[in-house]
Amino acid sequence: MTRKRFVLHHLKFNQARDALNLTRMPFSMVERGVLKERFRLDRQRIFDITKILNKPTKDVLKSCFPEKISEEIVENLNELLRFDHVALLVISPIDFVRDWLKQKSFGKAISFPSAIVSKRLGARYLEEGREIPTTIIKAEKPNKRKIEIFVPQIVNKDLLDNIVKTDINQELERHFAFMPRKRINEQGLMALVSIITNNGFNPEGGGINPVEGLTTLYFTRNGEDGKPIRIELICQGQFKRVVENNKKMVV
Repeated sequence: MTRKRFVLHHLKFNQARDALNLTRMPFSMVERGVLKERFRLDRQRIFDITKILNKPTKDVLKSCFPEKISEEIVENLNELLRFDHVALLVISPIDFVRDWLKQKSFGKAISFPSAIVSKRLGARYLEEGREIPTTIIKAEKPNKRKIEIFVPQIVNKDLLDNIVKTDINQELERHFAFMPRKRINEQGLMALVSIITNNGFNPEGGGINPVEGLTTLYFTRNGEDGKPIRIELICQGQFKRVVENNKKMVV
């Protein structure tokens, strides 16, 4: 049996437990079954969300914004933006995720720490100022669309259960990322922000990556299913004033 088949279809408990840093945690037979089922659901969530990577930017915009948005605004946004990537959080081991992405014809996956998600999870489940170390697994399809998968370091069963019940069930870290088709200045970025916030979305902060020279802004709204719909706007350049303004407007 190949390693891929072994990983995808058997999900042996000891390997999964080790990869999750749960080696010191006692699991009953029932809990082992629950954990394997959670891995299966992670895999299904990844496969389901990858379908959007084949859709035109206009269709992705329509799926993100409220149904009442006018066709004219959608066309305007489609002229300004291109869909870049989708992201979500899972509890499955990194090796499992890499194999799943390979099965779906993604290119080589790279991994690196996520400062933003580590802080968001820490604030949600620990104390203010503490973090839950989280890894980003990033891979690209042949059409250049990308997926980012967040894998937090889980050290106890309570944290595992809380993340599943809250983050995963409500898809709190799922987002859809867009980039301007052409480089824009501060005035252009502020106009783009206005279009987004005037059509159903609330500001959710942002930040600047000085190494890559990028500005990132987040926006969110409640979906019809009760889960948040989050979009990420990534721009070339460092727009500190726009970021600060987006943080001040967080509800």
